[in-house]
Amino acid sequence: MIAEAIARRLEEPDGPEFVVINPKTAEGWLDEEVMSPARYHLMQALKQRDRHGRFRIYTPVTKGGLDIYVHAKIMIVDDEIFRVGSANLNNRSMGLDSECDLMIDGRGRDDVCGEIARIRTGLFAEHLGKTREEVAECFGKAGSLIGCIEALRGEERSLVPLVPKPPNKAERAIAESKLLDPEAPDELFEPRVRPGLLARLGRRRR
Repeated sequence: MIAEAIARRLEEPDGPEFVVINPKTAEGWLDEEVMSPARYHLMQALKQRDRHGRFRIYTPVTKGGLDIYVHAKIMIVDDEIFRVGSANLNNRSMGLDSECDLMIDGRGRDDVCGEIARIRTGLFAEHLGKTREEVAECFGKAGSLIGCIEALRGEERSLVPLVPKPPNKAERAIAESKLLDPEAPDELFEPRVRPGLLARLGRRRR
């Protein structure tokens, strides 16, 4: 499970940073009712494991502070791996729905890694309302993507920390049941035979 792998890396004294860009709310009532409570609990669980402050979730906004809905599914790892496709970071995409993703592995290829870094710089320049040069210079000085984002965030088009709304009792029950976001196809119709993700993260935290 990806979230569990992130949690393990966050506990390392010299592990990687994780920056997630998410829309503030899901598209459609049902998606919002299902995904937002799960995201809230996941963020709380990871926050407890983030002992070194290396995990952030931001949402993009316009100059006037209006939310920008992000639908693209892109992952960039160490400027070496570039993945783009239809899969979401949820249980359904990992083991139930049909998805199509493309991954470019630039390890050992300086030209490919350079292009991946250029894409990453361009995306953050767009989100932060800055030029590529400003983002590249900031990242070079900070040596940290989180540090660079924090230094460049402002009143114009920007990224702001995502603060999810705590779910109500009904929403929490839906999230914990995994009824609409099962970890495997058989969980659509049968009781779970092992603890869910949130339970596993909480157990390891103790």
